[in-house]
Amino acid sequence: MRKRQGRAGLCFILMAAALLFCLPLTSQAADKKDFGVFTAAGREKLSRMYSYSTVVIDPDEFHKSDIRKLHRKGVRVYGYLNTGSIETCRPYYDSYRELRLGAYQGWEDEYWINVADTAWQDFLIKDRGEYYSSIGLDGFFVDNADVYYHYHTEDIYQGLVSILSGLKAYDMSIIVNGGDTFVSQAIKKDQVAFDGICQESVFTRTVFIRKSDNKTRYRYCRQKKSVREYYKSYLARARKAGLKVFLIEYRAGEDMRKQIGSYCARNGFIWYDAHDIRLGL
Repeated sequence: MRKRQGRAGLCFILMAAALLFCLPLTSQAADKKDFGVFTAAGREKLSRMYSYSTVVIDPDEFHKSDIRKLHRKGVRVYGYLNTGSIETCRPYYDSYRELRLGAYQGWEDEYWINVADTAWQDFLIKDRGEYYSSIGLDGFFVDNADVYYHYHTEDIYQGLVSILSGLKAYDMSIIVNGGDTFVSQAIKKDQVAFDGICQESVFTRTVFIRKSDNKTRYRYCRQKKSVREYYKSYLARARKAGLKVFLIEYRAGEDMRKQIGSYCARNGFIWYDAHDIRLGL
């Protein structure tokens, strides 16, 4: 009896193993999250990015070999490019500090910059653009086109158009983050030299709070209805213009994540729920 039971048990194990190997395996791509923005993360977090289909990184914190590793894992990589402002931590800050236009509210170490200046345009296109291309990035994630909202002149608008047109020569995808006033004008004038847009805080918002120690704190909450509806209308126009649409939200709760997910699924948009405004990992 025991021998028969043992043989039956062995047969059962073999059959179970056979069934296991015959089951369809979930593809690596199916397990990936669509989109992640990690501009505050360094290369020590590289392996954690493998679970995303598309990521945005600060190229100055990574090596060319890191980009190759991400590509081997099926990850599309965009390089963050601060176009409309300049940060004091950048090694090139002193070379362009005279082009500052004004303080960037909420970010003590950042200033809006004169994008109409040809020296700044050449630096972004020829220096940054060449470097991003040389390390194998898939595209540019162009930030702070909102400079046109704050300094609403034709020179600033045309400066942004010149920068984007110059970057387009590298045959890399371009996503403009924010800059709804600029993007809307580019669509109106048929001067769209980019492939997609990314809008932050459609459903959520970040409140900057200045504490007594003179440091900025952040509070995350729901976006105002009027602002949310404005952004929805803007994103609909962008989609109609043939642009890819991405969203970045901040600490959306469970109910809100369902709402955002449903909205994006209906419209063919891609979104990322960031843990905090610093965009680490």
